[in-house]
Amino acid sequence: MDGITIHTAACFTIAFLFLTTIISEIIARIRTIHLTRKGKRSSITLRPPQVVSGAPLMAALFTLVTPKKGLHAAIHELHMKMGSVFTVNLFGLKKVTFLVGPEVTPHFFKGSPSEIDFGDTAKIIVPVLGQGVLFGVDMATRNEQIRFCTKAIQPARLRRDVQSMVCVVEDYFAKWGQSGTVDLKHELGHLIVLIANRCLLGNEIKGNNMEEVSRLLHELFENSFHMINLFFPHLPIPPHRRRDEARARLGEILHEIVRSRRRISPARVMDSNDDDEGDVLQSFIDSKYSDGRSMTESEIVGLLIAILFAGQHTSSSTSTWTGACLLSNQKYMTAAMKEQKKIIEQNGEPIDYTILSKMDALRCCIKEALRLYSPTPLLLRHAHKSFTVQTRDGMEYEIPEGHALACSIAVSNKMPYIYKNPNVYDPCRFSLGREEDKTSGKFSDISFGAGRYSCLGQDYAFMQIKVIWSYLLRNFELELISPFPELENDKILPGPRGKVMVAYRRRHHFDAEAEDNPPFLKKWLCQLFCIIAKDYTNIKAELVANVMRTEQLKKAVDYMIKGFPPLYIIKQQPSIQPSKHQKRNKKKKKKKKKKKKMMMKKKKKKKKKDTRWYRTTTVLTTPRTS
Repeated sequence: MDGITIHTAACFTIAFLFLTTIISEIIARIRTIHLTRKGKRSSITLRPPQVVSGAPLMAALFTLVTPKKGLHAAIHELHMKMGSVFTVNLFGLKKVTFLVGPEVTPHFFKGSPSEIDFGDTAKIIVPVLGQGVLFGVDMATRNEQIRFCTKAIQPARLRRDVQSMVCVVEDYFAKWGQSGTVDLKHELGHLIVLIANRCLLGNEIKGNNMEEVSRLLHELFENSFHMINLFFPHLPIPPHRRRDEARARLGEILHEIVRSRRRISPARVMDSNDDDEGDVLQSFIDSKYSDGRSMTESEIVGLLIAILFAGQHTSSSTSTWTGACLLSNQKYMTAAMKEQKKIIEQNGEPIDYTILSKMDALRCCIKEALRLYSPTPLLLRHAHKSFTVQTRDGMEYEIPEGHALACSIAVSNKMPYIYKNPNVYDPCRFSLGREEDKTSGKFSDISFGAGRYSCLGQDYAFMQIKVIWSYLLRNFELELISPFPELENDKILPGPRGKVMVAYRRRHHFDAEAEDNPPFLKKWLCQLFCIIAKDYTNIKAELVANVMRTEQLKKAVDYMIKGFPPLYIIKQQPSIQPSKHQKRNKKKKKKKKKKKKMMMKKKKKKKKKDTRWYRTTTVLTTPRTS
């Protein structure tokens, strides 16, 4: 029923949008004619953005409701038809101007808060974080809270937190067996929550509470970012009720943790008197506003949820996409493996911040997955003052005051004049000497935002994902056994749809060269070997059954090379020199056949031509004549 409810509400929204857009378009044209007759258009020096209407609007609405397409495909189609700057009228009350491409987005990212702000476009996040935090407070309070968050995840803390990340990752994957099958999306999502718990809360959440927090964060995300939330975030529908229940329960758990931490002495929590020591929770407790007051429990809980929520979704989604892309592109998997081997040989273990910083190939693999599958593909702002933008072909537009602004990361990160073959997974595009993300200025790659509104936790996210995949590459052989995941196009913040099933086998020693023969190639070789073995030899079934193991595969291939000619020779010359074992079997068969034939001859007393066939042409026998 929930899916039907959401679908019905979405269809109603689209229909209402379509009708109101037509009406507003008629009103706008009448008003334009009226102003032209009065001569009031002479003062306008720059053209406003084109308003989407008619056939492009109908096509966009159809794409929006089409399965496997959705909002971002609709924006891409409008960009192809309307250019880098265009306006969509919502309900006749709000106009949203889309800015697509690095040439038209500088003011979007660099504008001062008095010119560009989140406005009421961030109301979708208020039910998640709660009132009194970030987008639910005035600008001055929000800026101070952002300062608290910046201090809590500064590089000095990140350098220390890497050790905690490594410990959590090692403990988590130690619970995996020698081999098996897992849902990579679920496993990495749960692991990200464990890392956040250790680095943000100092391992305050343990046991059953950890499982509950992971479940509540999942519930909170799954029910907060459907398309319907963008227009009606407080609509009384089942997903919103589940969202509110999950937020209330998560708040209860975190409130108790904050109260417990405040009761104990800071000396028991902090390693020293240095401000850089302690976890994020302690940093929030010690933070003070400019007027000298400390944050309330509700404010601390809201900021903790903000960091947990943002870090969990972006890191979980990006780490899953990174794995899916690597396991589907053997060339880059091999490059990442060789980098791991080289760095470990040079620096040894354990992994630390400095060693992780040297993993450039792995960083490029993560960055490319992030470019193709951004976890936050649409950024929204509000224009408090009008401003001018210039497109790549020199056209200038004036963005009117009061417009909502939208920047599509999903479309901007796939511009063909910036990225060669933009829909192809190619981490080398970010390598030294190529660096396609810098060819069109600093707004070419906006996966983590840019300018005044760049993501505070991007270094934290990269380190977290590096720790996870560095460990997986060095300790496991992995194979993607489910189809490559699709994108959740029905969500504002999409991730991989469904399960991402991966088969794993624990490594007993790390050998990057072994990855030149991927699992699917091993399977193909094994199947080929089994066919040849079945037709041309009596090799034991146990060897065929266990041939998937690398060392046995080598033995099997060696056996094939020594005992058999290549496949094309087998086809052309089916007779090959038999082994001793084969000769013994053939002799027994010969005797049986001879005996049977002689019995038949005696009974029928008639000579017949011998039509027996032998696989070996080198040894030919003819039946005796009686």
